[in-house]
Amino acid sequence: MKPKIALVEDDYLLVLVMSKFLTNEGYDCYSFSNANDFFKHLEYGNDFKAVVLDIKLKGNMDGVELYKIFSKKHSTPVIFATGNSDVTELTTFDKKQVKGILIKPIHLEELTDLIQQL
Repeated sequence: MKPKIALVEDDYLLVLVMSKFLTNEGYDCYSFSNANDFFKHLEYGNDFKAVVLDIKLKGNMDGVELYKIFSKKHSTPVIFATGNSDVTELTTFDKKQVKGILIKPIHLEELTDLIQQL
């Protein structure tokens, strides 16, 4: 069975590129464009190897808020993705769970390197 990766990102083209690349690397990708869809999926279980989480999600919750709720119940590794180079707040999160911060545009090899280290 292939390891599963959750892509919580509202940029459709970025999700498409990441998903295709990660699929070619041997992963199954599940994409969610907002926090509500992601949390609905978690009701059926959390068997993700990693969650790639955009900071600026559209909808009622951004990526930081999503992480704070998610990390209370789940220990799945998280990789943040952001277009903002000011990541000061992110560096205060649990380093056992937050495995990386990628600045957009994302270098796909860097993403797979982080996932492979898990």
